[in-house]
Amino acid sequence: MLDSDGTEVNYLRSAYFYVFNFLAEGRKTNSQKVQQELHRHLVVVLSTSLLMWAYAFVAKFEMESSVPVWAGVLCSIIHLLSPLLWKIFDKVFWPLFFALVPGVIHQATFSFYSGGFESETIIWLTVHPMLGGIVGGRKGLYVFGGLSLLTTLGFLVLKIMGYPFPDLLSPFGHVISQVFLLLGYFFIAFSAVAIYMYVEEQTKQRLEVKNNKIQNLLRVLVHDISNPLSVADYQLSASLRREDCNEAVEKRIKKASKAIDIVANISKKVRELHSDEIVIENRRLEKCSMDECYEHMLLVFEDKFENKKITFSKAYKSNFDFEVSKDVFLNQILSNLVSNAIKFTPVGGEIEIIANKLPGEVQIGVRDTGVGMNEEALQELKEKGKLRSTIGESGELGTGFGLMIVNSFVIELGAELEIFSTEKKDGIEEHGSLFLIKIPS
Repeated sequence: MLDSDGTEVNYLRSAYFYVFNFLAEGRKTNSQKVQQELHRHLVVVLSTSLLMWAYAFVAKFEMESSVPVWAGVLCSIIHLLSPLLWKIFDKVFWPLFFALVPGVIHQATFSFYSGGFESETIIWLTVHPMLGGIVGGRKGLYVFGGLSLLTTLGFLVLKIMGYPFPDLLSPFGHVISQVFLLLGYFFIAFSAVAIYMYVEEQTKQRLEVKNNKIQNLLRVLVHDISNPLSVADYQLSASLRREDCNEAVEKRIKKASKAIDIVANISKKVRELHSDEIVIENRRLEKCSMDECYEHMLLVFEDKFENKKITFSKAYKSNFDFEVSKDVFLNQILSNLVSNAIKFTPVGGEIEIIANKLPGEVQIGVRDTGVGMNEEALQELKEKGKLRSTIGESGELGTGFGLMIVNSFVIELGAELEIFSTEKKDGIEEHGSLFLIKIPS
């Protein structure tokens, strides 16, 4: 009976979160995903534990064999204590394993001694894949689905072979088991849907908050950056008109002015993409020369090449032209690839722009003599389109955003990005990475 102010509900809620906080406290990994898995695990244990104990008591008072009793009690204890394994393991699998496997053993034992394949309780074996999927995702679904399937097939094979399953459960015990089956299945199905709806709602709320932050950030970026850029561009233009502006100063001013134009153009692209006005300028293609690409990279990164004493070279035939959305290719794709190569190329290394024409496609690549990537990092990059934050050869911070930008715009261009890399190790002389863009022609 609830008090008018919901006191008992508050007590239960407080008790639940006391247990949750105890299990979550001091964990090495305590991300939002892990917390959700822990919540789901606790709810599954709480919603099924009562049923497991109920069947153990039915076996005690309505079954002639003591084997299902002891199996039920032991499995129910392990099942109830399984959340404590979150204090030991960082992954959900083993806590889930010791929650669901005892359930399979308990129900299989009870079914064996209450009619075998014809027992009403064998249907409980179909619940474990659902619970495994709710808590452990795809891996939980496959593992515990497979375990339940093998157990069920074992009963079926014994039935086909004519094995005489014992039915040691009393008629009243069968009635009680059937009641538990109907009410329990309803309760577990209700809980499963409730968990799904709760997680979906929480995920939607987090995505909305994150999306609003991104939207506000983009608005600030595309709106507030234009004014200081205009001021800087005006001041540079005024400096060029001064009589005492010598050739060296003029060169630096023009270089800075070009960089401002690039930033302004990037800001414009962000604004257009943000307002859904274009997708890569409706794929408008322009003629672009490799010499123009090379000179553009040299202009943007000349200081960085000099600081790290990197040799920046080119390898392609003269008068190499191709069609592409030029601004996007130069600023969002090629610039990010060269910038990434600079970060992970040591002092005195080499970076090379290569180009080649094949039937139906143009290949543009950035090759470096940097530290390269191991197989794990390379696979992660190919699957996710980014790497975790890493430190460059001279302490540069790499966020992985550049490669994400490259990957997204390569897809928008209808192109393909291939990555080849050899990790720098003792005894390996040729190491580094090659990022190769294949553009349909």
